[in-house]
Amino acid sequence: MNKVNCFFLMIFSLMLQPLQAASHGSSSSISITPLVGLERIQRVVPTASMKTRALLGVTVTYKLSIAMLEAQYTQGQDETTDSATQSVYKFEDKKYKLGLRGQAFLGPVLSAYIRGGGQLSQSTQTRSLASVTVTSSTSSSVNPYAGIGIAIHPSPFFALNFDLTAVYIPTDNPALDSYEIQPSLGLALRF
Repeated sequence: MNKVNCFFLMIFSLMLQPLQAASHGSSSSISITPLVGLERIQRVVPTASMKTRALLGVTVTYKLSIAMLEAQYTQGQDETTDSATQSVYKFEDKKYKLGLRGQAFLGPVLSAYIRGGGQLSQSTQTRSLASVTVTSSTSSSVNPYAGIGIAIHPSPFFALNFDLTAVYIPTDNPALDSYEIQPSLGLALRF
């Protein structure tokens, strides 16, 4: 297990420690949300372009006195073929977010939230040409993110979340946007 995975495992563990104490209180402190969504990402290989693909992940939030601490892990995979060289490129990206979330209740079953923090990205690229396969990991990068969302709370134990997040990734390439967009849908389970 590399240092980055150990760091985020430690953060998740620290967020889950108060779970036992929170379960004896009257309000929910921890929320675990499995995610499914799309993301619009930058690709520079084989040519610079923006690509849309599916993502899966999980978000854990811990309620503080005036905000929520959030940690999120998402993973996405995609494939591109370079018609000029007949090379097939496969990409696997792992993204770790750590930040804060502010929430406002708009009624008994509806709330809106804003979120922001930092995202660490790790990407693995595999290039195949005929029978030769080369795998290389690109360097990790940390970028800021901000987002908005709406949650529907039909029960004290779960909520349905709709989220839109933008991650700022600076670029000088005119074929690429300076941000990646990640809309997602999740079912939050509260403890």
